[in-house]
Amino acid sequence: MTEGNELLNKADALLAKYRSTPVPDFPVLTDVVDLPAETSADPTESITNLTEPPDVNGRDKDAELELEIRNLEARLRSQLLLAIEPYVANCLDGPLKALIKTLLDEALAHTVAELASKIQVETTALVSDAVTKAVEREIVDFRSELERP
Repeated sequence: MTEGNELLNKADALLAKYRSTPVPDFPVLTDVVDLPAETSADPTESITNLTEPPDVNGRDKDAELELEIRNLEARLRSQLLLAIEPYVANCLDGPLKALIKTLLDEALAHTVAELASKIQVETTALVSDAVTKAVEREIVDFRSELERP
């Protein structure tokens, strides 16, 4: 075990030789910090100073500033939309109308073809029924003429 410790100590010494140790600008846990001489002897006074609410006027100013920024954003947004609306309308008007026309033509062509197919099927069925009934009626009439003496 001592050999391991000796080896670690030698490695640590070698690393420490080339290690730069900058002095931090802030106190670390191992540093002792001197308190200012103005501190009060009453420890509760420092606690009440920490728990006092922040300045109300400062909060009001922040809230007013935030509200003013939001109002400005809303005005700017509406002005920009009004300004670019004609350009957007001109850019989209032609292509949008062409797209709508194409989609409507396709839908209409599909609907017309489907409707024509249904009409053909229904018409064929109606004509077939009408012809069948007419033939049956003629057969009945023909038989009734044959049965008459």
